[in-house]
Amino acid sequence: MVLVSCAPRCANGSTASTSVWMAWTRGSTPWPRRFDAMDHRFDAMEERQVLITQRLDITNERLGVVESTLLTLARRQRTTVKYLKATALHARVTDLEARVGRLENR
Repeated sequence: MVLVSCAPRCANGSTASTSVWMAWTRGSTPWPRRFDAMDHRFDAMEERQVLITQRLDITNERLGVVESTLLTLARRQRTTVKYLKATALHARVTDLEARVGRLENR
C-alpha cells in the first residue's frame, strides 16, 4: 500500500504543511500574532460582558425599588379613595337627614 500526499513538495523534500508547521514553531509566520490579537479581542469582550452584567444588575435593583414604590402608591391611593367615598357618603347621609328634618318640620 502506497500513501500519496497531495501537498506540494518543498525544496528539501518535505510537504508544504510540514514546512509551515516548522516555520510557525520558529515564529516566522504572523499566525501567533493573529492568535494574540484574537485573544486580546476575546479578553476585551469578556470585560465588556462583565460591565454589562453589572449594569444590568444595578438596573434590576433600581427597577425593583421603582416597582415597590409604585405598588405602595397604588395601595395608598386605594385607601384614600375608600376614605373619600366614605366621607362623601357620610356627607350625603347628613344632607339627606337635614332635608328629612326640614320636611318633617313643615
